[in-house]
Amino acid sequence: MKKGFLYATKIWLLAVFAAPLLIGIYVLYQNSSYESGLNMDWEALFPTYGLTLAIGGLGTIPVWLFFGVLVGVINELKYSILHKKIFIQIISIILCVIAFGVFKNMIGNTGKLEIVALSIPYLIMLSVGIWVLKLKENSTVEVPLSIEEHLVE
Repeated sequence: MKKGFLYATKIWLLAVFAAPLLIGIYVLYQNSSYESGLNMDWEALFPTYGLTLAIGGLGTIPVWLFFGVLVGVINELKYSILHKKIFIQIISIILCVIAFGVFKNMIGNTGKLEIVALSIPYLIMLSVGIWVLKLKENSTVEVPLSIEEHLVE
């Protein structure tokens, strides 16, 4: 369970720190040309990054804890790493959509803030984390079925 929770924590941290950077770059690039984008003012990125980091990081702590427990349980299952990662990917998508849905209901219906658009960078970073980071399986000890099997070596 501990290895699964650590893996989930790494994925969550990657999403919390990298997704706001993607959002900030998008916000800076949306009203600029390619040439001005290359020479953009990186200091202008910090307020957007800081606000998104604070909201995304602090607001998703309950999701991280729940995700960590679920990943720990999935890591205990007797499936291949591929199957475990597929399960984890599905769960991460569901939890991310739920988290942004709750966030949208908390702030109300605003025309300027597109929750679906904001969730895309988080989904991207969750997916990158799931498939790039290594999930270490829990060590299992083979228990002999009978005393005779144990003695026959």
